[in-house]
Amino acid sequence: IATYLQKPVYRATATLEVSPRTQRVVKVDDVSQIGASGLGWSAEDRYFKTQLEVLKSRDVAQRAFSRLGLEQDPLFNNARDPVSHFMAMLEIEPTPETVMVAISMEGPDPARTAAWVNEIAQVYVERNLEQASKATSDAVVSLLGQLDPLRENLRKREEAMFAYARERKVYLPDIQRAAYDERLASLEKDLTATKLKRLEL
Repeated sequence: IATYLQKPVYRATATLEVSPRTQRVVKVDDVSQIGASGLGWSAEDRYFKTQLEVLKSRDVAQRAFSRLGLEQDPLFNNARDPVSHFMAMLEIEPTPETVMVAISMEGPDPARTAAWVNEIAQVYVERNLEQASKATSDAVVSLLGQLDPLRENLRKREEAMFAYARERKVYLPDIQRAAYDERLASLEKDLTATKLKRLEL
């Protein structure tokens, strides 16, 4: 009778919520490009499917593989393409009728396998945050870039308005107030001078 010992294989699973709805803390248009809130079911469905492909992508796997330091791991270092071998072990399964996604892997060590799965999830989340941060930053830069032309356009329009008012002698509240303030200051100066002369007498 021969007894064969088979090495145990452990399975680790992490669950992610891939919500198509963005969270806002103020009532402004979202510029992060994360999510598809308010664009309808079809757009949200496309977003969810896109995120599944991102999770399965080589970019996510490569980042996780490098951060885990698996280049010299005996399980991968003899492979022709270690990252592809790592990707082949990865299972991405959406839960039907939900926005939940299960990330699973199998390996010979329970702790290491769990670490691999958790790293995939962490890399995915950080990648989305990086993209959101960049998109928001680009939007802010674009908005700031539009301010200078708007200020210059406003300045030119005000100058043209004042020039027209001076030429046509049109009453403008701002111009009239400036003239009133200038006249009042002149009268106050004259009054002060008169009081000083009386004191000298």
